[in-house]
Amino acid sequence: MTGLRDCRNPRRGQNVCELTFSIITSGKSYNQAAAFTFGREDLIPNMFHTIVTDLNEKFPEQISLFKYYLDRHIEVDGDHHSDLALDMTAELCGQNSGYWKEAELCSRESLNQRIKLWDGVYREILRKDFVAVSV
Repeated sequence: MTGLRDCRNPRRGQNVCELTFSIITSGKSYNQAAAFTFGREDLIPNMFHTIVTDLNEKFPEQISLFKYYLDRHIEVDGDHHSDLALDMTAELCGQNSGYWKEAELCSRESLNQRIKLWDGVYREILRKDFVAVSV
């Protein structure tokens, strides 16, 4: 992962990438599926729905038609992809309780790294806003 350090990628971003690639290179498809399912497909549709709703409240006249499109896309894509991802994880873990436990730990670590990443982004935004306001 030297390339990540060379381009001055923030440490939190490096951590997410390093974890992602360690999951990929582990060759454990059930962990790959779990990290994808619970760190992305089961999570992102609700996140985008919240963002779209907030934007619509702030700019109702400007995005009302676009909101309809985004809501529909989130609904169709989110439900379909989330269901498929859950099925994929269940198929790969099967009845193996060890796979399920490992997949749970992998999912938790993936989510924890993403939380740290976005908390860092948020703090950086606040820091920049503070600097801009105080100048």
